[in-house]
Amino acid sequence: MSLGTMLLIAGAVVIVYIAMKVVPVYLNNYFIEGIFEQEAQTFPKQSVSDIYNEIGKKLKDMEHPCDIRLVTVEPRDDSIIISAQYTETVEFIGGYKKSFTFSPRVVRAIGKAS
Repeated sequence: MSLGTMLLIAGAVVIVYIAMKVVPVYLNNYFIEGIFEQEAQTFPKQSVSDIYNEIGKKLKDMEHPCDIRLVTVEPRDDSIIISAQYTETVEFIGGYKKSFTFSPRVVRAIGKAS
């Protein structure tokens, strides 16, 4: 096996390793945005506290790293805003840690599809 081939394989292994660590972090953010959108659709049929509690249950069920205390549900006259800001830290080989900060936010007009 030539040096070039070994370097190519080593590079591919590193890329796959990083992807396996980082992609789930971004998927978690995608899932929380989906939860926010789903719950925003229930307003004003459900109260703000019901929406908040339902988000908390869903985050707990999926073992999402975002703590419910970081979620805000803001009703407005013509819309509802659900947002959070959280950080997820990934640890790599050698103890290197990388933190990713996310700010998912959903704004939904009342009575209108978004």
